[in-house]
Formats: sequence, C-alpha cells, structure tokens
Amino acid sequence: MFDVSFSELLLILIVGLIVFGPEKLPQVVRTVSLWLGRARRTFNQIRAEIEREAGVDELKRDLHNQSIMDTFKDVHNDLRSSQQELEHLPYEVSDVVRRNLEPAPPPADGPAAPADGAAPQPDPGAAPDQPGAPQQQR
Repeated sequence: MFDVSFSELLLILIVGLIVFGPEKLPQVVRTVSLWLGRARRTFNQIRAEIEREAGVDELKRDLHNQSIMDTFKDVHNDLRSSQQELEHLPYEVSDVVRRNLEPAPPPADGPAAPADGAAPQPDPGAAPDQPGAPQQQR
C-alpha cells in the first residue's frame, strides 16, 4: 500500500519524540497503530465485498449469456427441422409460390360479357344460391 523506507520511519520517530516527548510517545504509537489496523481491516472488508459483488455480477452476466445462447440453439434447431421438413415435401415450395403469384388466365368456357358494357342478365333457370340468380323477396 504505502512504501515507507527505514529512513522515513526514523524521521517520523524523531519528530514524534520531539513533539510528544518520551513519556507519551509509546501511547501515541499504540493509538496510531490501532487506527492503522482498523483502517486496514475496513479497507480489506470493502475490497472483499466489492470483489464478491463483482463475482456475483459476472455470474449473473454469464447466466444471462448462457440463456441467450440456449435460446439461439433452440431457434437454430427449429429452423433446421423446418428445413428438413421442407426438403421432404412431395412438391417444390417455389413452384407453389410462383403459381400463386402468377395472374390467373381468364376462363375460356365461361359466359362472355356483352359488348355494350351492360351487366349480364340473370339466368331465369338458375338456382337461387348461385351468383347471377334473381334474389327472392322475403
């Protein structure tokens, strides 16, 4: 913590002897050493608690990272199984998508619209639930 050489220690001892005198110097040294001991213990306790909290924070961070990695593994496995299911389909998915995106050709044998732009006339013999059939009044 502090580097105190022998010469510095001797200088402090001589100044203390001059200031406090030979009768009070042992009591002052004892009191100062008690204060230094308490300060050292307090410092060590604080350092140990900070290290313990840092260890707990690191452990929490590791657990959080592990849970994220587990989630990524689950998603990866789900995607892999979906890919395998798609590979074993009896038809190509891209063909189905292309077929759905292409516009449907007009029906070749359906009723043609009148040339004058008028709406088609309902067929009198058609069933009531078919489109183009006359609506019955209730």
